[in-house]
Amino acid sequence: MKTSIKIITCVVALGAIAACGGSNDGTNKMDDTTMQTPTSPSTPPDTRDAGQILFAGETLTARNATATIRQDHIAGKTELLDPVGLSIRRTKDGEYVVTMDGHEHTFPRSQRTETGADGPNDAEALDMGFQVYGYTRRDFHENLDAGHSRDWPLTIWSISRDEEHVSGPDPELRAFGTFGNPTTDFNHMTDMTATYTGGWSWLHIYAAEFEPDNFDWDEDRVGIYSDDLEFTANFSDGTISGRITGYREWEDDHQNEKPWDVTLTMPETRFGTDAFQGDFTVSGDTMRTAAADFDASFFGSDATGFAGTVTISGTVHDDGPVVGIGHFVVDKSE
Repeated sequence: MKTSIKIITCVVALGAIAACGGSNDGTNKMDDTTMQTPTSPSTPPDTRDAGQILFAGETLTARNATATIRQDHIAGKTELLDPVGLSIRRTKDGEYVVTMDGHEHTFPRSQRTETGADGPNDAEALDMGFQVYGYTRRDFHENLDAGHSRDWPLTIWSISRDEEHVSGPDPELRAFGTFGNPTTDFNHMTDMTATYTGGWSWLHIYAAEFEPDNFDWDEDRVGIYSDDLEFTANFSDGTISGRITGYREWEDDHQNEKPWDVTLTMPETRFGTDAFQGDFTVSGDTMRTAAADFDASFFGSDATGFAGTVTISGTVHDDGPVVGIGHFVVDKSE
């Protein structure tokens, strides 16, 4: 596989919020489960955006998370592990305290903003890193330092641990998580059906097997994205379905991007006020014998955003087995 994008394990602009969320039984199947009891009418909804919550100094745990990518460079394998704990917090001095699987790193502001590769926050000198995806990528730090994130209710982070700087049996780990202000009350929306269109989905696809001690970022990994998402949520019966299609390989100039004939289809899935999980149906000619699952939530007091994480595995043509992690995020159509 060939890709032109590079993972930057240093900080990139953006912030986030998160609230801990439970889950249902982890399947798409319909059952007699009713939507959870909504927030008491006497309790005013939390309308803060992601940046406001982070600015307040709260410790935010990923509401949705992918499986964890682990790369064993000695054996030449990339594998999927169970999800690990991901959290973020902002100090009063503007530092980020980022935690992955119990490992913590504090990023001063000079490390949480983009600078030259030769600066003190060079990714090669850090044992841990993050990137921010989705809504608030642009100008996030300026917005956050002003105490907000321009009304965006969520953000998505990729968090990693670097094999060169972390000891232990699982040194190099990567995962995506969503952090945001989740929808906790659907009571005022029970007569509504909403469509979520456009949006953005990103997947990092890794070769499951590679030459030992010689992982090639251009040949053994590829980044694919889609801006063609459509979901329909029926708030009267608490179900959602939809699909993501039109994936293509990322090129910085968006010229000659290779299409990936992959469609992820979400069958009718029950949701409530907790995070919910299920399986995507994978179709198309690019990936074979593929399986994918999602962990998703609604965000904002009126479910203005729908987002989640994706874990995928399968075979790509003649390139052999692959594993991947990523995310999707989409706004409610007006």
